[in-house]
Amino acid sequence: GTSACGIKIHSPYGSPGYLYGEGSGTTGSIMILDGAGQAVFSATQGISTSLSVNNSTRLFINNSGNVGIGTTSPNNLLSLRKDVANGDVAIYLQNYNSVIGSTDETVSIKFAHGNDSGTGYVGAAIVGGKEGDFESNPSNVKGFISFNTNNGSVSNVLNERMRIEAGGNVGIGTTGPGEPLTVKTKTDAYFPGIKVEDYN
Repeated sequence: GTSACGIKIHSPYGSPGYLYGEGSGTTGSIMILDGAGQAVFSATQGISTSLSVNNSTRLFINNSGNVGIGTTSPNNLLSLRKDVANGDVAIYLQNYNSVIGSTDETVSIKFAHGNDSGTGYVGAAIVGGKEGDFESNPSNVKGFISFNTNNGSVSNVLNERMRIEAGGNVGIGTTGPGEPLTVKTKTDAYFPGIKVEDYN
């Protein structure tokens, strides 16, 4: 039958918490409760695992392995959700290096495929980088974003294909566009690499 039991966890800093278990078989669960009896951690066999703060679920893992932050019904490997009226929901990635004079740090999102050696191959990446030394002068806080692809490298060497500079110039085939749109190829032909077609 169904049973329940709990163990009081004493703390010298405040109210005691509890380690609590209930159920049996495939519905057995274990919880950690705070001093007010609110669940801060919950795991139910074969169903889900969750972490809570202030009696609200903040992280949820379902029985398929999908992870939800801000949602208890993740429909993909990672689902992020937040209700912000007239605002922004962001994923914040930070390269924490703060050495003065350094300008080579980047932050990237990489897209990989396959399973060779457990890591697969990186096919493409979106990279955010620095155009100046952020630490020495606030006026140097200028960044770029670039789009990179792999053209047959098994060692995951990527080639930059397009860059948007801090001032808004866009370069294709160049990392230093001097105009709003700069296209550069290996030939010297007029308008190399630009083709406009009529599909009608």
